[in-house]
Amino acid sequence: MIKVPNHNCLNRKVRQGRWCGFRYPDQVNYFTPETLGGMIRRSGLTLYRMRWYDRWPTNDNMYAAARAERLA
Repeated sequence: MIKVPNHNCLNRKVRQGRWCGFRYPDQVNYFTPETLGGMIRRSGLTLYRMRWYDRWPTNDNMYAAARAERLA
């Protein structure tokens, strides 16, 4: 299970540096739905679930589930 701030959200664009998703030094990497999916694939995992409403620009956070491929 993965939960990260949605760097592509409208709230970040409006609030800019005052966006609640900026949590330095706790959060050092920021993802859009596309970059989170790419990072999951590059790490050898499969994106199991990311619901459509997690991808919306009105959502400050994204939730995703990733899993390793089963070995035969």
